[in-house]
Amino acid sequence: MNRARFVVPVVFMFLAVLAFSAYAVGPSEVERVKGKIVELDKAAMKIKIDQKEYELEEGVLSEEIKVGDTVQALVVEDVVRKLTKISPTTP
Repeated sequence: MNRARFVVPVVFMFLAVLAFSAYAVGPSEVERVKGKIVELDKAAMKIKIDQKEYELEEGVLSEEIKVGDTVQALVVEDVVRKLTKISPTTP
């Protein structure tokens, strides 16, 4: 019985600290970016969309995507996770 009086508050305290830390950290930053590719460095896995540079996740690039294309990107913490071509390069 004395053990239960000690264990139960400790467990509740642990759960409260865990919940607070999850709230304080918050969800990761996810955004959708739409714009024109200004620079593309396939070797360094970097892309610049409308003057903002992002890293590319492995396997995101397709052979069809090139500088000048308008794209939509799913970006998580400055890393492009998905890249979709919206319109081809305009002359």
